[in-house]
Amino acid sequence: MAKDLNHIDVITKSCSLSMPKSFERAAAHRAKSIIILPAKNERYEVDTDAFVSLLALQPITQIASIPIIVEASNSTTCELLKSINGLNVQPVEMVASKLFVQCSRQKGLLKIYKHLLNQCKNVFNLFSLTELGGMKYMDVRRKIHDAVVCGIFRSGKIYFHPSDDEVLKETDKLLLIAPVRWRRRPQYTLLSRPKETKTSSHYSESREDQGSSMAATTDKETRLKSIVKRPSKSLSKTSDYMLGPKESVLIVGWRPKVTEMIREYDSYLGPGSTVEILSETPVKERSSIINPPLQSQLKNVKVSHRVGCPLNYDTLKDTIINIRKSAKSDKKVPLSIVVISDRDWLIGDATQADKQLAYTLLLAENICEKHGIMVENLVSEIVDTGLGKQISKIRPSLSFIGAEEVMSRVTAQVAETSELNEVWKDILDAEGDEIYIKEISLYMKEGEKISFSELSERAVLRREVAIGYVKDGKQHINPTNKLEPLSLEMTDSLIVISEFEGEQPIMMDRETSR
Repeated sequence: MAKDLNHIDVITKSCSLSMPKSFERAAAHRAKSIIILPAKNERYEVDTDAFVSLLALQPITQIASIPIIVEASNSTTCELLKSINGLNVQPVEMVASKLFVQCSRQKGLLKIYKHLLNQCKNVFNLFSLTELGGMKYMDVRRKIHDAVVCGIFRSGKIYFHPSDDEVLKETDKLLLIAPVRWRRRPQYTLLSRPKETKTSSHYSESREDQGSSMAATTDKETRLKSIVKRPSKSLSKTSDYMLGPKESVLIVGWRPKVTEMIREYDSYLGPGSTVEILSETPVKERSSIINPPLQSQLKNVKVSHRVGCPLNYDTLKDTIINIRKSAKSDKKVPLSIVVISDRDWLIGDATQADKQLAYTLLLAENICEKHGIMVENLVSEIVDTGLGKQISKIRPSLSFIGAEEVMSRVTAQVAETSELNEVWKDILDAEGDEIYIKEISLYMKEGEKISFSELSERAVLRREVAIGYVKDGKQHINPTNKLEPLSLEMTDSLIVISEFEGEQPIMMDRETSR
């Protein structure tokens, strides 16, 4: 791998990470940042090892100011690690399971994550400028045209949906999506305004300088007629209005971390959903991990088990057919088949595990095609993403997700800018704001030719942040000319940061929409 690196040298050392001397020999006190990665799969051992390594760093002089990025298994451990005195610890929660579930439910989401984590493309940037103090959020987000304004970073927290009338403080930072090179541009050009495109319909900035509140009201009323409305105030994701869809999920493979995936599915799916797990691991062993307390915490998902070898054609066929039979009373319930690394597969070579994952997914696709079973998602984990791309080209219906690779990119980005930890923590949390690919029909009528800036204004009325769009299967994040009219079809999509996935048209009067 080192041969392909253009800008850095990699030096390796073997040592004990529980001894201060190891870090002293590595000149830890001179580092820009220190990243502690997990070396084991068992979650408690991961957290214990990280804790011991931090204790070993504690006695080293001049270490207090150096950010130490630590991958921890859960939020509770993160808080514990942050409490260690004398160290600047920035724990990053290991959310590979959350990433996998999110990407398995939205085709194309993985590409968006990879784009936002690729330093050669558009990424999250935090930008501070004292001149912004006293300006209204609406004025700032409308004046910045070569980046997407996503929200305000204030007092260590990210706010994706501040009120348009929110007055910025001098200490606030803007969260932007822009190229890395954008950070090097002169600050005085931040609020520069390009020439307006006359053909850009409804864009309110054409009236901005007139100072007419009547014009702004007219624009708002026009937009409200063009979008599918939703409540303007936050609701709990578990409220009746926001109940997720009823689905059936077959998880092929087993390991202890499956419980994290089950919790994640429970956060997204609606009541009556089922998750069945197929593996050779005895049910008694699985039940000791998916224990009664966990079962009682699940609100929407019922978990069932089946014992058998996933690589066996007949076993996999019987499992898939039985799942469809059990849902015969409701054929509209979508079925997803998810293949994960089985505990026994992880013991051997990673490349062998990838082959078994790919083979099992191809087997599942073949069974579904032969028996006329409709599948919403056919998804597998993978380590070698190159192999996944190769197979997906031949079989476009199959998706391979390298969640561990994406997680490593998140950690690298946080090591570069530690404040982005809060941003990604929110985006990768089922209870926070997430990235969704939504139907364009929620934001425009058929035949309209409107600009990305106008789509952004309409998204704001739905408490969403438009960061790009998908046209003809190709994603465009932070489009270059945001005032240029777009020729979008009803088959295209808008990429947004939103609190909710589901959509339900509702009636809103003018007071509610305000």
